[in-house]
Amino acid sequence: MATVMTTFYKCVEYFDDRLVRSMQFKANGNNFSLFAKKKYDRWNDNTIGHNVIVINRAAGLYEVHTPMNPTSSYKGNHKHTVELPMHRCTCNKIQLWKLPCSHVIAVCKKMRLDPRQYFNKYWSIDTTISMYGSLTFKPLPDVPYWPPYNGPRVLLDTERLRGRGRPRVNRLRTERLA
Repeated sequence: MATVMTTFYKCVEYFDDRLVRSMQFKANGNNFSLFAKKKYDRWNDNTIGHNVIVINRAAGLYEVHTPMNPTSSYKGNHKHTVELPMHRCTCNKIQLWKLPCSHVIAVCKKMRLDPRQYFNKYWSIDTTISMYGSLTFKPLPDVPYWPPYNGPRVLLDTERLRGRGRPRVNRLRTERLA
């Protein structure tokens, strides 16, 4: 019973805390969740040195060359293809995270577009607020007011109980190597 009550009250506290934080974040003028903002800021910083080549402006097809980066695990110096209307990049980050990757951000900077239009609606702070605010918890009643339990009874299998004392070891001892 203590485990159930602890879990319940921790969940209530968690949801309330996240709702309050999200509302404060929105009050500070942010339109997207903190996680999305941090990812976007990091990828925006990575756009330094990206070279964008317009392949087909009408189709929204661009090629992005990344500079050499000895501190990165991939070492940079790669070529990525960005299809803006399709929300696609060969790095697959925009498809996986539903956030604009550094290559899409670089293209948007060159074309004077707002890269935040490529954020999925699920990263919106309003979506976060509605998620945490829509779930309503009801207080747990005191134990004497619980309805009687009419379900199956689970009994302990007494044959599987371990006896008193130290359990017997069943390992095979091998020869010691000198």
